[in-house]
Amino acid sequence: MPNECIDVIERICRLPVDFRAAWTKSPAQLLEESGLAQRPACLTTTAVESYLREHVDLIEAWRGWSDDKRVPEGWYFQGLVVGYYPNGPRETFTDPFQACASFVVREIQDMLLQPSS
Repeated sequence: MPNECIDVIERICRLPVDFRAAWTKSPAQLLEESGLAQRPACLTTTAVESYLREHVDLIEAWRGWSDDKRVPEGWYFQGLVVGYYPNGPRETFTDPFQACASFVVREIQDMLLQPSS
């Protein structure tokens, strides 16, 4: 992973932990602070998966993020399954790191498409 992407990927992968720790910031604010807007090419499943393999506890943080979502539609991450609720694509993985990385990238891409409030 290029050096300029390391901080971006760390901040993206830590988003659910940082959100819970800093209730004063929205997920959109944390995403903006990640630097992803300036380096969008950094967000790859390979980079996220690599970071997650070194920070295993973040998988549960992302599962919690998925479980806590209260939206009429969106990506979810349950077990080894990543899908789009209610009737979107669904993929089953054999590796939890790959599954989580897939969810993170899809979730972040969706967040980038949402208008700021």
